[in-house]
Amino acid sequence: LLAVSMLLAPLSAMAASSKAYIMRVNVSGARLHSSTDAGHTVVAKLSKGSKVLYWGSKNGAMYKVVTLSGKTGYVYKNYLSVYGAVKKSSVYVTRAKTKLYKRSGSSLKGNGTLSAGKYVVVYRTYGNWAYVKTMSGKGAYVNKNYLKKAF
Repeated sequence: LLAVSMLLAPLSAMAASSKAYIMRVNVSGARLHSSTDAGHTVVAKLSKGSKVLYWGSKNGAMYKVVTLSGKTGYVYKNYLSVYGAVKKSSVYVTRAKTKLYKRSGSSLKGNGTLSAGKYVVVYRTYGNWAYVKTMSGKGAYVNKNYLKKAF
């Protein structure tokens, strides 16, 4: 029921929200623009089904989003649909190259890395550790010293 109500809610109401939205790209080759000004450049072309993060910033029919790879730009709102929502206060950005772990504790086996400037959602914290999910949906533990609030 919650998912249905979110899909039916007008996206303009999302702009004033305390939530950030994970949006799914509905068309193949959607262009991520550097700005909404005339003469803008295309930063990237987005694949159908790819995910972007939208936090309420828009300019007319264009939404400002960030991609999984950390590229920021504008995409037409009609090319996006709501995939999920999180509190803005739980969205963080990696400060530097960050190791991912299967469990908390620096002596544990690694589970990959994230480069600086990647967005993650913090679900729980344990002392100096945070359980996060990356924009691609991978869950892991990271040292909180490598994270800063996104908003």
